[in-house]
Amino acid sequence: MILGCDYSTKFIHLAWETTFWEYLRITVEDDLGEFLWNLKDKIPYPHGGEGHLYIERPWSRYNPGTAMALQRIATIVDVVATQAGYETHWIAIAAWRSKLFGKGKYPSKIAKEMAKAYVKEKCGLEVDDNTADAICLTMYGEMQ
Repeated sequence: MILGCDYSTKFIHLAWETTFWEYLRITVEDDLGEFLWNLKDKIPYPHGGEGHLYIERPWSRYNPGTAMALQRIATIVDVVATQAGYETHWIAIAAWRSKLFGKGKYPSKIAKEMAKAYVKEKCGLEVDDNTADAICLTMYGEMQ
């Protein structure tokens, strides 16, 4: 099972494909311990025992406090996924975008629109930009 994850300081978005696409938006609690506790009951367990989580490598475009929060959230997702039986793959944003959209530098706003269009074209789904990124990460993982 391949699980894609996009995250921010407010939500994580998970996507996976079984016989159809499934996805979740999970609120990041102010209390990260509570977030960790709740996440373990929401993350899907890999079918057949083998799972791979594809998650964006944390980046720090914003202030140091936001960068630290993003790192903590990504680490919590990694820990919970590992405990659920996933092998985690930290992917640079440019790596998965280049693989799916072609080489190039994409400003964030344009890249988000491209992800939505890609998911609509390939999967027939109309989703928000963060869910689209999670689905794209899953599709990137399926190509590996």
